[in-house]
Amino acid sequence: MKLELLPHWNDLRSTLKASFRETLFASRAFLRPSDIGRLADLEADAFFEFLSRPDQQKASDHGAYLCAAGLGDEAVLRAGQALREFCFAQLNHALPIDLLEEVEAYNRAVLQGYWRAREANILEEQERIRSALQHTLHRYTLQIETAAEVARAAISTLDLGVLLTTAVDLIDERFGLDYVGIYLL
Repeated sequence: MKLELLPHWNDLRSTLKASFRETLFASRAFLRPSDIGRLADLEADAFFEFLSRPDQQKASDHGAYLCAAGLGDEAVLRAGQALREFCFAQLNHALPIDLLEEVEAYNRAVLQGYWRAREANILEEQERIRSALQHTLHRYTLQIETAAEVARAAISTLDLGVLLTTAVDLIDERFGLDYVGIYLL
């Protein structure tokens, strides 16, 4: 359907963009103020494009984009609610198609893309945290092993020169440092 042929097409588009701006502003926890207008415009454009050419994959990709842009769960859900309210109030009699089904199809696709992207982000973050924890644990284990070996060397020798040389060599070998020194007071 050629939505551009509808009466007041530009007014409808502007009204929806304003509605999305208000919705995103109300739930802007993760958005920079400068991004609110841009994202509201993109959301309105994506919806009207979906109405003219329903493409589930494109709507799903838009949902993933919203996740990458920093929209939180509340913002995405509120945007869907704002879209439903807009369509019920503004377009209910303007379109000859069952608009509610189209709106719900669009919202489902956007939410699917959003949740898939969010799940992927969570998995990436979990992997990053696991890797950082593993690195830290390895470092602490190495420090404890080195301290234990220095303690064994201290017990096995009475010669201070041998003990200090052994300690410096162990620390240098284990940690790959450029310089190791021990100062005695």
